[in-house]
Order: sequence, then structure tokens, then C-alpha cells
Amino acid sequence: PYPEGHPLRKGLMDSLIEEGPCLAMAIRLVNGISKVADFLGHVPGLPGQHPSSRGRSAGFRSLYCGDGTSCVAVASGDVRQGLVQLACLFEEDELHWPESAVGPDALLSVDTDRSVLDSLRADAEEPPRIQTVALVKPEARQHLHKILKYVRRGRLSLTALRMVLLDDAAGGALARTSGEDSLAGRVCVAMLLDHHNAVAAWADLCGPQDPAKAKRADEFTIRAIYGTSPHCNAVHASRSYSAAQEERRLLFPLADAVKAGADAVCGGRVRHVTHKGPKTLREIVLVQLQDDEHVGVVEGLLAEEFRIVNIRTAHLSVVQAETVSQMLVHSSSGAAEFRNDRNGPCLLIAAERDNGVSRLQAALGKTGGSVFRGGGAGSLATVANRYKGCILGSESTAHSAGHVAYCFDALFESSFVLTA
Repeated sequence: PYPEGHPLRKGLMDSLIEEGPCLAMAIRLVNGISKVADFLGHVPGLPGQHPSSRGRSAGFRSLYCGDGTSCVAVASGDVRQGLVQLACLFEEDELHWPESAVGPDALLSVDTDRSVLDSLRADAEEPPRIQTVALVKPEARQHLHKILKYVRRGRLSLTALRMVLLDDAAGGALARTSGEDSLAGRVCVAMLLDHHNAVAAWADLCGPQDPAKAKRADEFTIRAIYGTSPHCNAVHASRSYSAAQEERRLLFPLADAVKAGADAVCGGRVRHVTHKGPKTLREIVLVQLQDDEHVGVVEGLLAEEFRIVNIRTAHLSVVQAETVSQMLVHSSSGAAEFRNDRNGPCLLIAAERDNGVSRLQAALGKTGGSVFRGGGAGSLATVANRYKGCILGSESTAHSAGHVAYCFDALFESSFVLTA
């Protein structure tokens, strides 16, 4: 029905256009282009590399299509094509937001002051960012730095991170949304990730829940490499946007309330850290990182045989930042260097090992370079030199436990106990 070269014909493929009555639907969906393509499936009779044959083979078309010239349904190939097709097929007053987009329970809010086409056009130019929840399960915590590399590779922003012991309520809720076994009573690292399409982006990096299927689909996904069974598959990924929002409220209830000076843990209560049993050479240290080089610091600590017993992101007030700087930098000149610009977001790490303080200072290059692991590309000293003034660590054996007590309210699987 459209002339040769018309943008609608180009968008929906000339070879698949048929004359006659049809039903046109305008749909807005998170990750909609790929989801609709997957639902429709391949066009029977078309080669696999054909632009309209994307999606699974056993889709809607396979049930109702006889051949490639009678394909039943066609869909937009990308967002810009979809906008052109909407403008061609619909009048402005025919497009209205459904209740799911403008009601009180809307998952993805819209700007009702704009027309539907204008709003969709703005979304195409600058897609709204959404958040999803990721969990690094106990069996994969020793690979945390490698999983953080996947986060960076997928261009996901790490909004928040915390180590958490899941209770029965949290473990049961996650099991319901994911369909996996409950993680109640287990220590995981929870991450809040942000991206234009965070749910799908993180799920793609993780791969299928069964590591065996993940290896067949893509051997370089997280579960393919670090998962061992469907029950020990290294990481958790939200199944949908609504599930991600539920998990976000469960694991990061204060994510929306974080403001400057709002960290509730640092200095919130008087706490003490002591050995669980007889005193040993084991020492616990605090590391503060202001830059976003989480991967290098975590990797460097693990390379130096530290055990991370808690880790979290925090937003420090000026007073809290000054207190932490004074604790970690003994010289007055050194403390002044950090005092004025270390408030705001940072990463706090509690780690332990034998002779932990001296080992940390050597690893940071504060004692003439690391005498343990050398100054290789992956060493903590290399990271510290690259981000000078952004990494602080406990310098005093006598006070390192107090540093940890000021910044954390729990320790997990540690040789130390924290009491209020």
C-alpha cells in the first residue's frame, strides 16, 4: 500500500509487505525490540542472516506462517524505525498512554506533558536509565573482582554495593522472584546496577541459570565460567523490571534516601572489634577508596591474601570524611590533604590477614614498595600509584580495629567479632 522507497516499506522489509487489511499495534516495553523479535521468531523460508529472521526458531511465526511471503507479523527492527512507523501509521490523537504507563503503579513513568510521539522520540535520543539488583553468591565471592570487571565491561554503573547476610524473609523473597533455591542464612555481595536497560544487560552478562546451558549458549558468560550447577551458579540476576524493583526495595531500602551526610553507620554507635578467640597475628584493616576503581583495589587485596569480611559503598558527610581521614592518615599534613575533598561517595572495605596492617602498607607502596607480591600490573601498589590520594588504609596496628568499628556494623565469616 506504500510507494517504493517509502520509509515504512524500508523499515518492515519490502519482501514481507502484503496488501490488504491489517492490525497495527503500538507497544512500549522494556527491551521491547528484542523481546518482540524473540516472541515472533524466525520467518519460515528465510535464511538465518535475514534481518527479519531474528529471534527463536519456535516462535509465533512458526505456528502460523506457511512461507516467507506469508509471515503473519512484522515488527520494527530498531527504535528509530519504530518511531518512523508510528508516525506513518497513526494520527497523533490515536496514540494514548495506557494506565500501566501513567497510573500510580507505573513501572516506567512517562512525561504526560508531551505527546506520545514526542515522548518516545525523547526516549530514543536519551533512553531512561533503570536499575537492577545483582547478587554475588557465596561460592563466587572470591571472584568478586572478576565479576566487577563484567559490570564495567557491560557499561553498567555501580550505584551501591554491600555485603549482606540474607535472613529468611529476604532469602524467600529472592527465591520467589528468581525461581532458584533460597539463599537464607548465606552471605552474599549485593550490587545495585544502573543502565539504560540494566535488567537485560546484566542478565545477558550472567547467561542462563544452568551453567551447562550457559556454556552452550556463550562460554564467556559469568555462570558459564564460575557456575558449577543450577543451584551454585555464581550470581543472581533479576528476571524482570518489576522483580528488580521488589529486590531493590528489599536489599537497598535506603537507596533513594542517600544524601550528603546521610550515612547511618559511620559513627552512628559506639562499637568494638575484638578477636573471637585467643589473640593471634591476625589483624583487621580498613581501606577507603574515593575513586571508582573498585576492581583494582579488590583484586589487589585478594592477591595479597586478604580476606574481605565486609564491603559497602557509603556517602560520607564532611565531618565523617574528616574523621576517617584523621584515623587513617597519622601525619597532620597528610590528613589535611584528604580532609576537604573526601566527603561524598566512597567504597569502604574491612579485610583481615596475618600482620594485616604492615602487609597493607607494603602493598600500598608506603614502605618502599610491596615486598610480598612485587609491583606488577595487578598489584595494589600499582593501583595506589595510579590513583594517588584516592586510597587510604589503616596505618596503626593499635587502632585498626577501631577504624573498622567506626565504619561497619557487622563482620561476616571473620576471626573478629563486632559488638555495640
